Amino acid sequence: MLRAAAGQEHRSLANRVEVMIREYCGRNGIAVADQPPLEAGGTGVKMGQQKALRTKSKS
Repeated sequence: MLRAAAGQEHRSLANRVEVMIREYCGRNGIAVADQPPLEAGGTGVKMGQQKALRTKSKS
């Protein structure tokens, strides 16, 4: 069912699960903090920032 719902909405499975959690929290009065999406291997740091961080750490 999850794959079908994700496919119908053109979402990844992970995104569909996130939407389900946010909808559940909204219906039940649970506050959800907005967080930037994870990028580049799940670090939360964008690709350009990763390169800059690597360059700084070598110095």
